[in-house]
Amino acid sequence: MLRAYPLLASALTMAGLAVLTAAAAFSVYRHEAEQAAMQLQVWRGMPEPQARLVSVPPGVGAPLPLPDFDSAELVRKLQGIAMQSELPVDEVAYALEKHERRPYLRYKVTLSVSAGYPAVRNFVKEISSGLPNVALDSVRCRRVDAPASPLACDLAFSAFYRRALHG
Repeated sequence: MLRAYPLLASALTMAGLAVLTAAAAFSVYRHEAEQAAMQLQVWRGMPEPQARLVSVPPGVGAPLPLPDFDSAELVRKLQGIAMQSELPVDEVAYALEKHERRPYLRYKVTLSVSAGYPAVRNFVKEISSGLPNVALDSVRCRRVDAPASPLACDLAFSAFYRRALHG
């Protein structure tokens, strides 16, 4: 048959190799999927990590304790820093994130501002140096008309507080 139909024999050989390759690839992917499923089951069974004290090497400052939750104080400080940085704030949104297993509260603050780059940069710098329990999560800026208009930025921060006195 090989001599009578050489093209058919080649095509059958190629098809057989393709089927074997696909079967081998399927076997490998199936094995990886099974291992991933087993790992997921292990992770689901693990308790969420609890907060623990971290030993601090000599000469390094101790970790900063988190303050008590006071949303009014945070708003006052953010407004003060915005005024000091000459940053007009268009919109502000706050969301308290309570997670049962975390030993802290996370207060998300998003600000929409319109200003020049130096004012935005100075505001972020003042927040990071003046509010040690507040971290910058993201900055997204856009400009409609590059030379004429100010930046329109969305700034997202997370403020962290002790959980003990609040919920």
